[in-house]
Amino acid sequence: MAAAGPSAFVEAIVVRTGSDVVDLAEVEILPGARALPDELPLAPTAAFARPVLGTAGEATQEIVAESDGAVAPGDLVGLSGLQRQYDELLRGTPGIRIVRRQDGAPGEVLVETTARQGADLTVTLDVGLQQAAEEVLAQTETPSGLVALQPSTGAVLAAASGTGSGGFSTATLGQYAPGSTFKVVS
Repeated sequence: MAAAGPSAFVEAIVVRTGSDVVDLAEVEILPGARALPDELPLAPTAAFARPVLGTAGEATQEIVAESDGAVAPGDLVGLSGLQRQYDELLRGTPGIRIVRRQDGAPGEVLVETTARQGADLTVTLDVGLQQAAEEVLAQTETPSGLVALQPSTGAVLAAASGTGSGGFSTATLGQYAPGSTFKVVS
């Protein structure tokens, strides 16, 4: 970083507007630190549909090993949920250009591949229903899950697990008999 000179820029953290986790005024006091406003396409909250949507982060050793060379240490990849399941689709691929140069002359292109941007993944979650499901189950101390489907299309409109599930995604991974209200269906 020091070799890049005084204009080097390193993004340290992204903070949501209204976050009480990081005091941006304190960040500004740090020598060389700046809080810059920006916009990112984020979910309504940091925990919004996390078991379904998942998280992204630096590739683990296991992910690198399983990727057959497609992922390198330090790459940003899907770590859980749909982001992990569809990582290859979402991530895309970098472009490569290898040129042979001799004595500063324009070189011959030996290998060239075009970068491919990741593709979008469409989900059918209804933001309002998802937030309502999460709010209702936040009060539940026993393991619980709620999945709302639109019968005519099969679309998943909400999938939430209660706090009593201890981090386990009861809604998407739980194997429980249907409740009394579903006896007619089952």
